[in-house]
Amino acid sequence: MTRETERVIRELQKFMENNTFENDEDAEQAFMQYINRPDADRFKAEPDAYDYLEKAQIAASPASAVKFAKKALELDPTLIEAELLIAIHQAKDSAQMQSALEGLLKKEEARLAKENITEEQCAGEYYLIFETRPYLRLYQMYIETLITQGKIRKAVEAGSKVLMLNDNDNLGVRYTLMAAYAMLEERTLAEALYQKYPEEGSSMLLPMLALYYKLDDTEAATDCLKRLCANNKSVKQAVKILRKGDEVQMMEILGSPYYSPFSKEELVIAYCDNVLLYMPIGDDFLKWVETHIPTKSTSGKKQSTKSKKKA
Repeated sequence: MTRETERVIRELQKFMENNTFENDEDAEQAFMQYINRPDADRFKAEPDAYDYLEKAQIAASPASAVKFAKKALELDPTLIEAELLIAIHQAKDSAQMQSALEGLLKKEEARLAKENITEEQCAGEYYLIFETRPYLRLYQMYIETLITQGKIRKAVEAGSKVLMLNDNDNLGVRYTLMAAYAMLEERTLAEALYQKYPEEGSSMLLPMLALYYKLDDTEAATDCLKRLCANNKSVKQAVKILRKGDEVQMMEILGSPYYSPFSKEELVIAYCDNVLLYMPIGDDFLKWVETHIPTKSTSGKKQSTKSKKKA
């Protein structure tokens, strides 16, 4: 569900709170008339907290972002996403950001408890409950902040909780968790995570490949690389880009908001998203990948006559 869809849901909730209807059909008809009203009528309405939040999110400067976020909080003191924006722009370092996020998480937990949304009752299905989404997004940023500081085990603890709350993992925390397991060389946990989310994309397989490489398990690493190459035909190109370190080409890839699944761009982004994992093994790992990329003969396809003669 996109943020725009969430906005429509908020409008629906607000509309239902301010109106009463005899039956569901009347309510649906009235809401459709409301949501499809002319743009001119929409603009006559006073901006609400979410309008100011959107302005804060696209503001041209940190000062403007904070200004709009504070205005949003004046209209809705419970709008935790506005508080998060203020923290992002005012925190001086990752440690301050961690502290701010921990405070915001506690506030959200208290708010959800008042609404009778508890972990015991809703575990596994949190994201399906509209009101929990800001809380899950806070946790996602919290995990990333912990990783940035090298607090990997604490990040793993937080990531495991998010997956417990949201089994479908709409925010993609599993990818960060897989990279964390690879950093810690936690093979059993990494393989259990893969069994739960058996995906063949770079964000899942590349950290697993790095894990097996670090454990010096050539057989498992080779098998993982084969699976990666079977789905992504551009692994060799991506590795060359990473080894070459062409800043212009890298910035083009990282700066683009779009990329195709199973592409060289996907792999480059997956690598750069987890620099703390790949930095210590660096070029040695990439060189190993480059030299072990399956050829037609090693991937089980029929060898050429020339290859047979060499054998």
